[in-house]
Amino acid sequence: MLNVVITGGCNGLGGAIVDILHRTDVLLTVIGRQSPSNKRANDCFVELDLSEDISGWKYNNFKFVSKVLFISNAGIIDPIGLTSEVLKKDLENNHNVNFYSPFLIASELSKKTKSRNIKLHIANISSGAASRALPKWAAYCSSKAAIKIAYDCLALENDHVTVEHINPGVLNTTMQQKIRNSESGLVPEERIFSNLRTNGGLLEPQVAAQKIIDKLIGP
Repeated sequence: MLNVVITGGCNGLGGAIVDILHRTDVLLTVIGRQSPSNKRANDCFVELDLSEDISGWKYNNFKFVSKVLFISNAGIIDPIGLTSEVLKKDLENNHNVNFYSPFLIASELSKKTKSRNIKLHIANISSGAASRALPKWAAYCSSKAAIKIAYDCLALENDHVTVEHINPGVLNTTMQQKIRNSESGLVPEERIFSNLRTNGGLLEPQVAAQKIIDKLIGP
């Protein structure tokens, strides 16, 4: 049986992915601060706050599992602001959620699957910000770049681990609303994401989620 482990499965893209996975027979583990409202009886919920230090966390839900798919989805955009003015505590919070915690989760899954001779596939929900600098996004760009290369290193060191980086595009989510709010001080032609919404350029999470699941486990 395929065991799908996902972070950030309560709303936005993650919530849409969980909705689609509920139509399948996969074993589902959702990691986050709160349990999804649509949690099935056989779903496993692991309460973890990724903004905190999760060192020492262990995972042992491998009964009848033949493969593990880790969908590394949780992420935060804050802080948005001039790089020279980013506070250390805000930078640490961003990197805990976007880099440190998901990497610790992947490392734990890698060790446990290796000891059980099980394949692990990591689907990193990435962003264009992982490979290019954007003004006022130093925290987000650096953390997304860091987790991308760290997952690649993990795969190079372990024959049973594979990694896939997926950029879902610009989605109509709560995070995107926060990004648009940060453009309020710009002149209209500089409001990139606000203009995308106005022109119908935002993708709905449900559409992106279906494409991702079709790609990862098939229609």
